[in-house]
Order: sequence, then structure tokens, then C-alpha cells
Amino acid sequence: MTYRFIAFHTMTRGTGKPAYVVNCAKALAERGISVLVLDGLMYEQGAIPHRFYETFGSVPSVEGGKNLYDLICDYQTLCSQSGNPPSERDEQLIRRLYHPVTCFFRGRLYPDVAGRAVPIPGYPTIRYLPGNDGKVVEVRERIDFQALYEQHDGHRFFDYLRETLSKAFDLVLINAPAGHQEISGILCGQLADLILAVDVESPGIEADVSYQACERLAQRAAEAERHPIDVKRVKGHNLAQVIEMILGEG
Repeated sequence: MTYRFIAFHTMTRGTGKPAYVVNCAKALAERGISVLVLDGLMYEQGAIPHRFYETFGSVPSVEGGKNLYDLICDYQTLCSQSGNPPSERDEQLIRRLYHPVTCFFRGRLYPDVAGRAVPIPGYPTIRYLPGNDGKVVEVRERIDFQALYEQHDGHRFFDYLRETLSKAFDLVLINAPAGHQEISGILCGQLADLILAVDVESPGIEADVSYQACERLAQRAAEAERHPIDVKRVKGHNLAQVIEMILGEG
């Protein structure tokens, strides 16, 4: 397989993006491929759980701490004393984490990632890491990504996610928030190998607006000398064609 991290992105709502993510996960799992569905929606109730229910007949049970928002907060907590993850365990610090399971990565202590992903009932090769805890989260403080990068070396954290998850799963399907949210740009521009730009044909929406935005993300990644990112259009394609794109067959 050419790609390991595939981000689904759109600039407009109503494109059916969550359905693509979940249906692709199911189709890939039925080919024997282990898949993580990573949901980037941290401040709103996204459609992924509903799509899981429609597709699999159940919604995965998510416990506290097992989501992307808490994962980032735990990383910030580990960095709080020195600006970087500690080089040894500090039990007092560990007790402050939402999910107090940690691992060493290149000599530094990081929050566990793969262990936070929850299984999909009946599909052992699909796991799910949601963006939030499933409750109303608008009252929670938004993550300051500028501070994350400037004070706690945020690039190092997302490089850790990429390397760790690539060892745990064959493919990671990312549901990137619509539009220009910071986390969307990070998930697409730093984690993804492939961005699938989901557009709709509508007289009120500029043609290929999502594709053009994703092309800019890929260009910025190239200018920053990160790994290359491919961008492909998803417009009126059927599921089989999208699977071919993911597997590098189309």
C-alpha cells in the first residue's frame, strides 16, 4: 500500500464525508486491513458515531480520556514542567493525566496513543479514536495550537502520533473538520500521506473549492520539507473508486 494516513477533508458541509470515512473503514477491514478511524472534531458533535450505528448497528463505547482532545491535553501536561516531555516517570505528574498510561519515545515520556482507540463491536480490525468524549464540549477551553508548537514542540508530538500509529495499524482514516480549523490543517498537512478532497456540485459553491484548499496544504508541507502529500478529488465517485484511491490503485 502506498498510503498509510488518509485524511478526508471538505470546505463545505453536507458532502457526506463521515459516510465515506466509515464505509471505507468497513470495506478495508473486510479485505483484512487493520484500520484506525481518527476523528478530528474536538469541539462539536460530529456524525461519525451516527454513521457507525447506521453501518455496524452499534456505537463504540468511549471511556474518559480516550479521545484526541484529552490526548493533546495529556501531552501538554507532561510538558508543563520543562517545556518538553520528561525523560523519566514522575508519578505525581502521571496522576494528572486524563488517561494515565504512558510510553517512552526517543528517550521521552509520551501519553499512550494506540491504547486509547476503542474497538468496533464485531469488527476487531477496526478501532476508533474520537475527537472528544461525546458530550457537549463547547464549554471546554480550546487548545492553543500556537502555544503547543512554540512552547511544547507540537511538531514533535504529531510526528510521534504518526510514527506510533503507523506501527499499530495498516491504515489510519482521518475525519478532518470542515473548513480552516487549525486541527484540520495539522491533521491534513502533517499526518496525512493522502488528502481526499470531498467536493459537491452546487451552483452556490465554487467548483473544486475543497481540492484547491487541500492543494495549498500539501504545498505548505512541501515548503516545510515534510513528507510528500498527494491530493485527490472525491466528487461523485462510488465507494469502490475511493478504495482504489486509498490503496494507490486509482
